[in-house]
Amino acid sequence: MQPNDVELVRVYTKDPAETISDITAESGKDFDVVLEAEAGSAIHGTGGRYKFAFVVRDLTACKCEYYDEVEGFFGDANWLNFNTQIIRTIPAAAMIPSLNEHIMQVEAVLLTGGVGPTVAPDASFATSPKFIVHEP
Repeated sequence: MQPNDVELVRVYTKDPAETISDITAESGKDFDVVLEAEAGSAIHGTGGRYKFAFVVRDLTACKCEYYDEVEGFFGDANWLNFNTQIIRTIPAAAMIPSLNEHIMQVEAVLLTGGVGPTVAPDASFATSPKFIVHEP
C-alpha cells in the first residue's frame, strides 16, 4: 500500500458470536457484515473524511433488502490505525422467513476525499461471497 492509497480490501458476512466468515444467515437471527479497509500513512495522517456504504442484495428476488453507511474521519474510533474493520449488525427483521433459500450478497463502497462541491471522491468497491438465508 502506498502512502496516499485507501482501499476497501474485503467485505463478508458472519454470525455475531463468531470471528470467521459464514456463507449462511439464519432467518430470524441477527448477522454481521464486516468491512475491512486499509489507508496509507499519508492519507490517514490527514484526518480526512471517509464513508462506507453497503447494501445487502437478494439475488434471487433481484432487490435490495438492507442499506447502511458509516461516516467519519481518519484517526477516529472507527479508523484509529492504518487498517480497520467495521462490523455492522443486520437486524433479524431484515432476514424474514420469506427469504429462506434466497441467494444473497453484499455490495460495498468506500469513499474518501471529495470535500467541497468540485472535488470528486476516490472510490473503492468490494463484493462479499454469496451467502444463503436458511430456516432455524
